[in-house]
Amino acid sequence: MFDLKVIHLDSHLFKVFHYLSIAIPVFFLVEIVLKLYAFRMEFFYRKLEILDAAIVIISFVMDFSLLLQKHKLEGFSFLILLRLWRVASIISGILLSVKIRYEKQVLKMERINLELSRKIQQLESSYSEKEQEIERLEKLLRRNGVLE
Repeated sequence: MFDLKVIHLDSHLFKVFHYLSIAIPVFFLVEIVLKLYAFRMEFFYRKLEILDAAIVIISFVMDFSLLLQKHKLEGFSFLILLRLWRVASIISGILLSVKIRYEKQVLKMERINLELSRKIQQLESSYSEKEQEIERLEKLLRRNGVLE
């Protein structure tokens, strides 16, 4: 894993980063609570959501416990791993939402393409009927001596 004991931070700077590292999981905890409220029992059928919630809760508990301990850098290697997993899951969620949005756009474009193809067929059929009508009228005009 990581050996973070070699890092020497100013105690004030360390506290700022540490409180910031607690604020971020609190934000994600609020997100999880809102998802639980929105999805209700369906939330528990989504395995990635449960894994994500577990990572956020473990990360928050570790951050909070590190705040109270004297040996502050010993648990950071696992915490960093959890945070990296969280970042990866966020990126995965963003990519999934972009993929879904583009799939919807592709379906919309395919429907529009199908409608335009039908319209083209109708216009070609109408054009063909008009051509035949013009030929019929020209024959009629030639037969009556109006068109030579």
